[in-house]
Amino acid sequence: PLSKIIRTSKLSGHPGLHLHPILEGFDGRVFGTERGQVAFSGEVKDDQVVRDLFIFLDEEKAFYESNPKNEKQLSFQTPLKLKEGSNVVLITARDNYNLVSREVFVLSYHPKEAKKKIANHQEKESQQ
Repeated sequence: PLSKIIRTSKLSGHPGLHLHPILEGFDGRVFGTERGQVAFSGEVKDDQVVRDLFIFLDEEKAFYESNPKNEKQLSFQTPLKLKEGSNVVLITARDNYNLVSREVFVLSYHPKEAKKKIANHQEKESQQ
């Protein structure tokens, strides 16, 4: 499963300064998968209160989670169903001051290539 921690940076010596949630570990990379659905989970952390989290898959909202307990962190878990080819994932986290962080990355799904790899592997095993 894809799992990343999303948290806020703090500047020491600056009381009362509120920073937006920072999304770590995604940095615009391209990930490949042989499955049409991936488990996606993680945690958002903030110095004050995490308000909510959105995940868009291409242009459709795939997930939304609010934080009714007004805690400094919010754990989430959701499956993402992929279409064949490139799937653009946009993660948006907001805090109680409406400060926002966004990260974008791509999940590449190619089922035909995966079937070929599996068939080749099975053929090699049967020849042994």
